[in-house]
Amino acid sequence: ASVAPVARARSNDRIVEIGCSFGLCTEVLASHNALLFAFDVGNECVDRTRKLVGLAATVERVDCIESFEWIQAVVKRNSVNVFFVDLGGCRRSEDVLPVLVGLCSFHPCVCVVKNEELFDQAEATRRLNPQWWAGITRGVVCPGRSTSREMQKNYMNFALRYPERNVPQSGLKICRFFNYGTCRKGGACTFDHSHCHCCLQT
Repeated sequence: ASVAPVARARSNDRIVEIGCSFGLCTEVLASHNALLFAFDVGNECVDRTRKLVGLAATVERVDCIESFEWIQAVVKRNSVNVFFVDLGGCRRSEDVLPVLVGLCSFHPCVCVVKNEELFDQAEATRRLNPQWWAGITRGVVCPGRSTSREMQKNYMNFALRYPERNVPQSGLKICRFFNYGTCRKGGACTFDHSHCHCCLQT
């Protein structure tokens, strides 16, 4: 899944995106003319995001866990009020939580997080109305583009916008549909379903 459906911003927002990957969410955020900083640990990810958004965002290669003090300095210096965090959706929650605690100490008005373990924990304990998510993702994501509902319906089409990547040890291609949507082939798929397409971790 992607955070793109909730990638809405106001022109006066100041945004930090941690884990911009190949820039699809960054592109949506940049279209709102907000002040935007996008970070990723991968050279390829940073290069592709820079080509995608041009001067509409500051895109840098940073390990946001090892260099978190640097991220905090950017946040403080620019009075950042919105965070989008994707440190690898399959990372352990205990690796992600210290970053979130540090970011939330700046009292952002929005902090969107993509992490499977945290989602499972929240799903088991949340007390929100089930229609809350539908309300959050309703409406136009990007001027002149499809609505978020249409984007979610057609999200399989976006998986192929990501470059092909292989498992380092075996050379097996990683399934982009499984990583960024749903693989309709399921167990019959000949591509890898156990590695993250972005960070290559299991």
